[in-house]
Amino acid sequence: MWMDEIKTSEIQQPVTIFTGYDSLQEKAQLLFYKEVEEGCVLVFDKTPFFARGGGQVADLGTIDGAEVLDVRDWDGFYLHVVNSKKAYQVGEVLELIVDKEMRKRISILHSLTHVYWGEIENILNSKCDQTYELITHEDSTIEMVTIDEQFITQEILDQAIEKVKQDIALAIPSRIYLEDNKPDKRAVTWENVSFDYCVGTHVLNTSELKPPIILKFKKKANKHRIKFTF
Repeated sequence: MWMDEIKTSEIQQPVTIFTGYDSLQEKAQLLFYKEVEEGCVLVFDKTPFFARGGGQVADLGTIDGAEVLDVRDWDGFYLHVVNSKKAYQVGEVLELIVDKEMRKRISILHSLTHVYWGEIENILNSKCDQTYELITHEDSTIEMVTIDEQFITQEILDQAIEKVKQDIALAIPSRIYLEDNKPDKRAVTWENVSFDYCVGTHVLNTSELKPPIILKFKKKANKHRIKFTF
C-alpha cells in the first residue's frame, strides 16, 4: 500500500493549510512528490480536499486533471494519492478541484448523522456514547451505546425520522465555531437538536437535508448500530 512507501521525515515542509471549509478549488504549490504503486503522492502548501478523518471519508476530485484516489492527514501533511504517473516537479503550481456533487452528498450525510442522532437522544431524553461512526459517499453508519438501561427500538428510530422531517421544514441554521479558538474544539450545532465537536464538512441549514432511510439496524444489549442513507 502507498502509505508503506512514505515516511513523514521525507517531507521537510510546513504543514498543509486546509481551505476546504470555504473553497472547493485552489491553485496550490507542490511541496512534495513521490511515485507509488497507485500513481503518485502529492503534498501542497494548501488544499481544498478534506482528508479522511472524524469518521468521514476523503473528498474526491482532480488534481491537474488526474483523479484523486484518497487524501490522508499525516501529522499535518495532507497526502493526496493521485492516479497519475506524471513526474511532477516540486515548486509547480497545480489546480486542485474537489468534486462538488460528492462533497455535497457527504456533507448532507454527515449533518444528517448529527441531527438524526440528536433527535434519537431527545426522544430518549438521554445522551448516548458513540463507539463507531463512518460516513462514506453512499451511506452513514453509527453505533450508539445507551445508558440508564434504555434501549433504541425500531419505533424510536421511526419517531426520530419524523422529528428530522420537522427539522428540515423548520430550516434550522447550523452554527459552526471554534471554542476558545482551538482547532480541536470545532463545535457544530443545530439549536435544540444537536451539539457535537466535529472536524467534518456540513450543510449550512437543515433545509438542505433529506429524511434518513434505514438500511440496517442491529442491537446487542445497549449497543445499537444503525446504517442509513437518504
